[in-house]
Amino acid sequence: MCAMAQSEGVHVPVLSEGEDMQQLADQAIAVDPRNMEEPNSEVLKAFRVFEDPEIMVIPNFLNDDEMQHLLDLADAYWVPSTVGSGVYKTNDESKDLQNKQSKTRTSYSCMLRSSQTETVQRIEHRLAHLAGLEVKYLERLNMVRYSPGQLFNRVGPSSEG
Repeated sequence: MCAMAQSEGVHVPVLSEGEDMQQLADQAIAVDPRNMEEPNSEVLKAFRVFEDPEIMVIPNFLNDDEMQHLLDLADAYWVPSTVGSGVYKTNDESKDLQNKQSKTRTSYSCMLRSSQTETVQRIEHRLAHLAGLEVKYLERLNMVRYSPGQLFNRVGPSSEG
C-alpha cells in the first residue's frame, strides 16, 4: 500500500518501492485547471513519486497538440546539451559557473523563449499555477531530446570533460 503524505492540507499518495503508477491512480490529488484560464480543461491528477526532494508526476499535463507544438518550435534549434561546472565563490552564477559540453551528457536541448506563442503561454500559466508561483518567476521551458544510446550520467567532477 502506498504511503500518504500531507501537502498544504491535501493528502498526496507517495509511491513506495515496488509499486507502480496504476496503484496510485485512485488516491491521487486532483489538480483543477479551471483556475488556469483554460476553457474545457479536464481535472488532472498529480502523483508524488519521491518525497525529498518532492517530485510529482502529472499524467496528461500536456495534450498531444501541445506536445507537437513544442516539438515543432524546437525542431530547427536543437543544440548539444551542456552541464554547469565551477565553484561558488561570489554567489553570482554568471561568474562562478560555466556551461560546457560533457561526455556525461550526450542529449540535445532547445531553450524556448518565454511567452513564445499562445500555446507556450498557456503551458507556462499552467506550470505557474501548479507551482504556486507567478509566471514571471518561471524559468524558460527547456526541451531535451535523447536518441537511443544518448545519456546523462551524474558523476563526480573528476570525470567531466
